[in-house]
Amino acid sequence: MTVAGPPPRVVLVEPGAAADRPGVATVRTARALRDAGAEVVYGGWLSTVDAVLRTVEQEDPDVVGITVATEPDREFLARVRTALPGLPVLETGPELTDRVARVAGHSPSRWSNDPQ
Repeated sequence: MTVAGPPPRVVLVEPGAAADRPGVATVRTARALRDAGAEVVYGGWLSTVDAVLRTVEQEDPDVVGITVATEPDREFLARVRTALPGLPVLETGPELTDRVARVAGHSPSRWSNDPQ
């Protein structure tokens, strides 16, 4: 018999200056993650890697999702990945949602930065 652990904890971040509400892609991803059984924390609009690091330190997630809408967002994603080598940092959307759904037993060892 397998005992399930706590649900995967996912922090979602949008790069850039603060806006009055989350973007559509982030909301869709948050809903899909919730439906897949994850605990979702919206980190907000964060403009620096240090702000993401502080959020990660406070929230202790299993994975970080970053919304990528532009090339600077993609570069931001790469900088966050470099700053968090032991934590999966993924672009929000289907890949992130699928990987969360695959973590059926919620085993941290199943969080690989390599797509399967």
